[in-house]
Amino acid sequence: MYPRNNANPLPILVGTITQISDGVVQTTGVSVSVSKDNGAYVAGANTPTVEQGEWSYTPSQAETDCSSLRIVLYKTGCYSRSIQVVFTASESFGYAGTDQSKITNATATVALTNTSIKSVTDEVTANVTKIAGQTASAASAVAFPAAIASQASVDTLASYVDTEVAAIKAKTDNLPTDPADASDI
Repeated sequence: MYPRNNANPLPILVGTITQISDGVVQTTGVSVSVSKDNGAYVAGANTPTVEQGEWSYTPSQAETDCSSLRIVLYKTGCYSRSIQVVFTASESFGYAGTDQSKITNATATVALTNTSIKSVTDEVTANVTKIAGQTASAASAVAFPAAIASQASVDTLASYVDTEVAAIKAKTDNLPTDPADASDI
């Protein structure tokens, strides 16, 4: 993943440039053209570099300020090589990221960091209801969602569960061991 509008772009490996007539790998004299978002080709802002016969191109920040960049390396009498790079909204290499301005329905369920999400509260409510209907041993087996917001909310929930479980246990402890046996009643 290549970050869009990156102030410190990394080199992009394009490959080898070989002579058409004899297949010799070229290590000098290669030029570059770039096309932003499938627009017109223009000369690249930087010079391509070669290492062990492999050509790379490091775009300028302005060249990364687009959705995609096509890079073509070429030399007269040689096969050209090209690559198209698609940029992400993230500022870090290797992450896709999200463009917050493109989110149109802020009340929909969206998994975003530092955002209150309705589905999390619905899940907590469902688990509390489930626990309230369980005995103490079964209630301890109910898994809580990983997305609970803070330790304070966990403590509040735990206190509520303790109160509900104690009330349920107080009632179930008074039940006979075999309710179907009328002589116990």
